[in-house]
Amino acid sequence: MNARSLALLALSTTVAIACGDDGKTSGDTSTTTTTTAPDTSSGDVAPDTNVDDTNVDDTTVADTNADATNADDTSVDTTQADTSEPSDSSDDTKEPSTVQAVKGARCALADRVGLIEIDGSFGSLNVNGKVFDRPSPFYGDPALSDASCSFYEFVPAAPCPATCAEDEVCGISGACSKAQLPLTDARLVLTDDSAASQTLTADAQTGDIYGSPTLSGRTLAVQLSFGGQVVESEPITIPADLGDTSGVLEGGYEAPTHLTINWTAPSAIIGVPRVDSSVFTHIPINHHAGGPTFTECQVGAGLGVMDVDGSMLAPLAVITGLEFQGIEHVRFAAADTAEGCVEIRWLIQEYPSLTESTSE
Repeated sequence: MNARSLALLALSTTVAIACGDDGKTSGDTSTTTTTTAPDTSSGDVAPDTNVDDTNVDDTTVADTNADATNADDTSVDTTQADTSEPSDSSDDTKEPSTVQAVKGARCALADRVGLIEIDGSFGSLNVNGKVFDRPSPFYGDPALSDASCSFYEFVPAAPCPATCAEDEVCGISGACSKAQLPLTDARLVLTDDSAASQTLTADAQTGDIYGSPTLSGRTLAVQLSFGGQVVESEPITIPADLGDTSGVLEGGYEAPTHLTINWTAPSAIIGVPRVDSSVFTHIPINHHAGGPTFTECQVGAGLGVMDVDGSMLAPLAVITGLEFQGIEHVRFAAADTAEGCVEIRWLIQEYPSLTESTSE
């Protein structure tokens, strides 16, 4: 074998090593003296016509390593490496999983990983929300419930361990459970009825999604993406203000026995009250006690009244008394994803003053 053949053989070996990362071979690099046809199955081009045809060794190298016959031309090898990248990175082309939110649906607290609130109170538009990597270990089934309300009390089912790992908390089950972590890749797109849209992204540290969009419409479609999941909703209108809201707190703030909230029901359609919106309230335990103990109530806005039984109020009225948070006129939607349930609310806030009614 002459010096030119040796040089070409060395170069073909170098090319074979360089292309090895792509999981491909460069062809047969043996030095057999049998003249062979070019291997077209690997995509090689025809032999370089500058090779000395009278030298069998040169011809063989040219046939099986045609991409490297010109030592000065490296563009062919670069092209091969570039075009092999997509097949090596299947995650880059993976389509996200899209789920449609169901209008009127809500998440069970034990399944909820995300909550997005689109608040149209007082003529402005504000968004607040967050998505976590897992449901909260603090929530289970309600301790008390009736047709309108549920009382959730954080009392672990078993004694909590003395210590949990740094990334764990003692959950409602009494066992150490992984703590929720906020997802910082969440992205929220709002589109109004004029097709204008705005995008809000989660805070890089806290995962909070917040802002005051300048969209003019009050009918908004939602697209929320996070962790390979996409939740989309149909356009839903933020409810209008309720009229003539008022309330009576029997027993007073220190020892409440009953709460009644009244409002003027939304306009009727052919004499039938509207039922596509709800009146909702979340009443937490006094902030001096803290913790995930609270009462939530929801009724159809067309009813015009909400009643909260004292058994779901008295446990909250500790230290300095009951901390009523007002009500919301709201439309709900929810979607079950691979990570958990996401709830979206289109709402306005109302703050009815409460009249205390105490009896001797």
